[in-house]
Amino acid sequence: MKSTLLLLAVILSLALLAAAQTVNTFCANNLACAVTAAWSFSSIQPKSMAGGGYLFADQFSGADASVKVNACIAQVISNGGGKCDASGLYGAQTISQEIDVGNHAQNPVTLILPQNSTWTVSGITNGTSCAIKQFSQSSILGPGTPGSSAMVIHAGVNTNNLDSLYCTEAAPNGNGSYIRAEGFQLFNTNGATMANGLMNVQALFDGSEFKNLVVANYGGLGLNVHGLVCCGTHFTNVASNGNHVANSIPVQVTLTVSSEVAFYNLSADHPGTGKDAIVITGVGNGSAVRFFHTYSEGNNADTTTANVSAGSTAGPIEFYGITCNDNGSSTAYCVDIPNSGTPNVNIYGMQQIVGGSANCLNDHYAGRLTLARAGTCLSS
Repeated sequence: MKSTLLLLAVILSLALLAAAQTVNTFCANNLACAVTAAWSFSSIQPKSMAGGGYLFADQFSGADASVKVNACIAQVISNGGGKCDASGLYGAQTISQEIDVGNHAQNPVTLILPQNSTWTVSGITNGTSCAIKQFSQSSILGPGTPGSSAMVIHAGVNTNNLDSLYCTEAAPNGNGSYIRAEGFQLFNTNGATMANGLMNVQALFDGSEFKNLVVANYGGLGLNVHGLVCCGTHFTNVASNGNHVANSIPVQVTLTVSSEVAFYNLSADHPGTGKDAIVITGVGNGSAVRFFHTYSEGNNADTTTANVSAGSTAGPIEFYGITCNDNGSSTAYCVDIPNSGTPNVNIYGMQQIVGGSANCLNDHYAGRLTLARAGTCLSS
């Protein structure tokens, strides 16, 4: 066997040596001719490394992760669109400038995030930049599962001042973006300023998707969904937590124009004292907000503020199964309906966890029957 392999190696070496001198081939009319040329095996690279549609952020020069990722995405866009793989930027990394995933021209871009990594904001103080800004026709794909810290975008020290850690474009071409974002955590525990919440979502169109996200803003607004958020935009397996810190509002939905948005398996927990875990306002004609299988925990010291404030002016707010879990001394309602015009709130199944508050629904609008099916509010 060894002699056979040795013989094959010798034959291959002789063939390569001969090829470097003269390559025999056939020319016209099957006549033999000689082409003198040296074979070269240098500069043979996969398309992805030679300027194609799949590039690696850690192969670009730059002082930190944000500089490298922006350079990678810029090259992807220059190549006509594709993927920037940042999985090589794992561990502790720095964000010193806004990372733009895509552009206003809506070139298609996918950013792949690393496993086991924390990207921390450093020195962004202008109040208008986001740590990550996502444009239409782009995707952000992280490794995180619900409740996971596999990939964390960290706000850094309290002197940082941003629009948000994550934002969508406020005024995209065509008035709305089509995007996908999943598998990461947004984390602000040190009190960095976030002008428009930790996650600022607006101007979205049909089927835009957010999935497997953790939003943790201790002392401010967490998930902020507002303006035009239309036509099947949905959030799946999102957990937002304020950790009971003053002024924390885990989720806020403000629809000022015709919009339709849905939340699946939302967990909104631990607002600040006097704050609701979910605040919904401005849902007028042509708008709708729907929640499926919602869970909420209130503040550990506040025994009276409702978990949810459902303020509709005309359009429907609908809950298809909601569970509230408050401490044993609490008298807080699960859902509070303020007198905000002509509210339209429909609830199909509501539960207060045994041992907590016995109060489920508080409707302040006289003359409007809010649908909560008999027997579905379980408080004992």
